[in-house]
Amino acid sequence: MKEIYARLETVRPGRTLFVRQVSMGQENSATRLQLVCVHGLCGTERHFLPFLHALDHAVASNDIWLQSISYDWMGCGKSPLIPSFDAYHNRETEADLLAVLQRLDSSVPTVLLAHSYGPSIVAQVLPQITSQLRLVGIVWVSTALKSDTITFLADGGPPLMKLPTFVLRCMQPSLTNSFVQAAVLDSHTDVQTVVRNDSNANDMWVAKCYHRHTCWAHVDLVQNLPIDHLVLHGAEDGLLPITAGQDLANRLGTELIAIDQASHMLMLEQPTKMATAVAAFLSQRFAAPTAGSVPTSAA
Repeated sequence: MKEIYARLETVRPGRTLFVRQVSMGQENSATRLQLVCVHGLCGTERHFLPFLHALDHAVASNDIWLQSISYDWMGCGKSPLIPSFDAYHNRETEADLLAVLQRLDSSVPTVLLAHSYGPSIVAQVLPQITSQLRLVGIVWVSTALKSDTITFLADGGPPLMKLPTFVLRCMQPSLTNSFVQAAVLDSHTDVQTVVRNDSNANDMWVAKCYHRHTCWAHVDLVQNLPIDHLVLHGAEDGLLPITAGQDLANRLGTELIAIDQASHMLMLEQPTKMATAVAAFLSQRFAAPTAGSVPTSAA
């Protein structure tokens, strides 16, 4: 994997985000694709790195050259915070995504990969994305969208996020431990350490802002898109149950791939298994046909 850049960038006026761009595979490959990785609520783009390293090897063996871009949301990871409650509204996060996408080549087929709450941001701006880029596929990772059967998703975050920020800061170690216990299997102690450290590094005021603005997207926004879909879910997800992933897969008319020995943070828990599934998806759906072959998708 070759890092093109990893730096703070002003993606639009008043919004400075940490953005990373890497390339994978061989540049002379017949198939050229772009991948955009979108993390979830209070996550960080660093969590995609083990997966991207594994994907580098997987796409090379499938004769695919892939350019990937990932970024930290405002106030998350290495992106600085803004002391304004409205700066963390969904509409601002959606506008940030569209601004980051402007760094891509509009002529190259693009695949979005979004984790947890990230798909709710993606879903709301899909019309703008499809007019801006040649979107050919979406990878949905351990997520859930509202539907007539998925009704447990609560907008506005959990009630405790209404507590004063100083109280939440006192509670942060306990809240982090509860999150880690649900999001990472006990067998992945190294991943638990990474997620615990990153979660404790979050500013609880920023976390409160994001949670209070939470608004889960409805599946109606995505189920009629004329693109290919891949749904991945941790087989033992303790945050968003795998039944939510199955519901999404059913409505998209595609297969759910359950990643064994993984909970919610499968890109850290099982990066190679996730990379293998994504590489197969890219190769089967978008690879340039070889002599005598029949293409499986009009990428």
